[in-house]
Amino acid sequence: MRKRVAILGSTGSIGILTLDVIREFRERFEIKALSAFKNYELLLSQAEEFGVKRVCIVDRESYEKAKTDRRAKKFELLEGENGIIEIAIDSESEIIVNAIVGSGGLLATINALEAGKRVCLANKESLVCAGKYIVELLKKKGELFPIDSEHSAVFQAMKAGKHSELKRIILTASGGPLWQKKNEVELSPDEAVNHPRWRMGKKISVDSATMLNKGFELIEAHWLFGLPYEKIDVLIHPESIVHSLVEFVDNSIISQLSYPDMRIPIQYALLYPERLNSKITSPLDLATIRTLTFFEPPSDKYPSLQLSREIAKKSGNLPAALVGADDIIVSAFLDGKIKFSQIVPLLKEVVQNIKFIDNPTLTEILSTIENAKNIARKLISSGFEGVQ
Repeated sequence: MRKRVAILGSTGSIGILTLDVIREFRERFEIKALSAFKNYELLLSQAEEFGVKRVCIVDRESYEKAKTDRRAKKFELLEGENGIIEIAIDSESEIIVNAIVGSGGLLATINALEAGKRVCLANKESLVCAGKYIVELLKKKGELFPIDSEHSAVFQAMKAGKHSELKRIILTASGGPLWQKKNEVELSPDEAVNHPRWRMGKKISVDSATMLNKGFELIEAHWLFGLPYEKIDVLIHPESIVHSLVEFVDNSIISQLSYPDMRIPIQYALLYPERLNSKITSPLDLATIRTLTFFEPPSDKYPSLQLSREIAKKSGNLPAALVGADDIIVSAFLDGKIKFSQIVPLLKEVVQNIKFIDNPTLTEILSTIENAKNIARKLISSGFEGVQ
């Protein structure tokens, strides 16, 4: 019997690659629902190809346009965040692929887990904002598999030993476009989204350039794998072949290697515990690669890493504030309203203006995200002058 899948964010980079995987394994999967934020034209094309009946468009204006599309009669059109939740909890789907960008993916993750689904998670903000809540939920309902290449690598490498034998996790990072720069801290929006190794959406590409993305992944790893932050390290690995490493107490290190191709962790999460032959990904030729290099991330170039660690250790509602602020600040940068060098100072300023809550409820987490967004908007509109 085929597994029934819903893909949230199917028109983004992860959603598109997930569909690549499902095309290869059509005999294993049936897509029951798809969603997009704005790109309704691609969404409807995807729905036609895979025979999907339910689609959701989050953006109101795009939803209204979609209703006038000649293809719209074929589908049940859902709208907004309520439509996303409806898909997440619908009994028609067993697996939810959450590829939504930013804080908007949090409630989808929680609702899908509460409905007992397998969540294949690309939305790292879910665990950054509400890691404690989600870990407690997973003890009772649902299951979660990371789609991030780094966390998938850790998940696989950890199978070489017991949790009690773990010494540390090493998350690898490409360094993004800033790694190629000598002493500059400025990037244009076009430079920031031009990632040297991965083809990703604009938001995550900017987060990769600042390395806040790796800060998010550090927090995500803490909740996924139950290790304290002092046992989670980050190394720059420009080749993006070694996707993360796990060190055990006997000083042996296990890693997962592949070409930078997100279809590999996506396939692993969808098919787990099986591994099947893939015709769409390439076998790794180490003789061609020849050299793998690793570097300590320079703090002056990537101050977001230290900021993320500080916020992670304080915990409470502050990681949620970081996520909410980042949604607005990155958008402002892409729109040309602020400079690249202002991103991290703005993030720090927003978090400093948030009232700390040690053990927040889900309602307080959601409120913190919105408060952080509002503070970020005000700082940007007032002409924030902070620089790194």
